[in-house]
Amino acid sequence: MTRVLAAPDAPPRRKSLTFHASLEDRPPAAWAGEVESHLLLGFSRRLLRLGALLLLMGLLIGLAIPALAVPRLGVSAHLNAVVGAVFLFALGLLWPQLRLGARGSIVAFWLAPYSFFTASLTPLLGGIWGAGGAMLPIAGGTARGSAFQEGVIAVGLVSAGAAILVVCVLLLVGLRGSPCEP
Repeated sequence: MTRVLAAPDAPPRRKSLTFHASLEDRPPAAWAGEVESHLLLGFSRRLLRLGALLLLMGLLIGLAIPALAVPRLGVSAHLNAVVGAVFLFALGLLWPQLRLGARGSIVAFWLAPYSFFTASLTPLLGGIWGAGGAMLPIAGGTARGSAFQEGVIAVGLVSAGAAILVVCVLLLVGLRGSPCEP
């Protein structure tokens, strides 16, 4: 006599978001803040990942320094990337303590990586092109490129500098008041 074993019934599918079940019974206005905080906390992990990516990029730039037309610009790009990675790591760890609204959080989240990636890539481009002495006279020395190359480097560095200033102001604003609960 042959016995056939039937597979047990599969458990019911769970909803993808863990907080979803608690939100179903309430009107959207009551849970809007919870959804916003859930989404903004995801920025913390993204900043940590971007910091790791920037650190890897900085290490690879460090390996390429001898091959650049202007090696001192390569050193500048390498240091910008490593310091920027540390800043992104610190910002990612600090992120849950910030008291910024949705707009401020989004602005800070996008400007921080932009500023550090741009501040690392523009000296690297200058080192590759043999340009950048106009904007970075100590690192670039007498290296001068075409007007386009010098313009790209100037726009990149000025915009990166302005972006990190905005991020620092937002950090000071976000750290005001009493600390958030862990």
